Amino acid sequence: TKYTELRDKAAQERERQAFLSDTGEIETSTRDVLLLEEWQKLKAAVDPHYHVVLELLLLGVIGSEMEALQKRHLQGDTLLIRCAVMKVRPQKIAGENGHSERHLKFKPKNWYRKRDIQLTARLKLMLEEAAGRSVSTGNVTFDNDITVPANQFILTMKDGSPFSYASFRKTVWDKAVKAAGIDLRVPYSLRHTLVQWALLIGMTKTRLVDLMGHCDKTMIDRVYGQYRKGLVKEKEQILVYLGEDFLALEELKVTFPERYRAAMQSASAILETT
Repeated sequence: TKYTELRDKAAQERERQAFLSDTGEIETSTRDVLLLEEWQKLKAAVDPHYHVVLELLLLGVIGSEMEALQKRHLQGDTLLIRCAVMKVRPQKIAGENGHSERHLKFKPKNWYRKRDIQLTARLKLMLEEAAGRSVSTGNVTFDNDITVPANQFILTMKDGSPFSYASFRKTVWDKAVKAAGIDLRVPYSLRHTLVQWALLIGMTKTRLVDLMGHCDKTMIDRVYGQYRKGLVKEKEQILVYLGEDFLALEELKVTFPERYRAAMQSASAILETT
């Protein structure tokens, strides 16, 4: 059952390896948590067209999931993670060189990858704007005989072509890290960053597990980067950046009681005027 799997250490290890392989990054890559100041430098070095990609990476959406995001997955304040573009190596035929194929998969590899991400107002607007830029009249055909109109995907490269995580890494991310003057990072480091930021500002581990698409708290406790010195003094700024609506009201109440009271007073005032 699902709850038996939560206690299955072998399943947890398989999950960890799956995430490593999906990102195309090796285990020795630098995944240190970013300070907010470093994140802002990195973001400033990235073309605004790709800011939505950075925000999705920060929320734990991996490259294969981003390539598969379609407009139908954006439903109100929720982003549905349901599909992935996977590299599949077919069985070799004698005399032919093996090569990877791109398959569009309509269900996650594991049950914990399927998730509903609750969007802040800021990220919802960014995704809607990205979807509005996706207007290609062509089609995207995958090697498992699935064809989807290109304009049904949310993300694009700046030239309007379908989003490619590999191209983003090479032409955007790597150059931005260097231009920002920060230590070498891989995009996967943003998952580590968000975990530490979220815990700092009061998100519960239960909600964080769901957001990251993990099977239990073990990945949060053991795998992600250690606490980064200097984060505490950025606590308030991190909340401002992510937005108060990033937290549930109960979480805001515990960690930022004054902000919670102000939010409740504002909500009451709105109700009184309606």
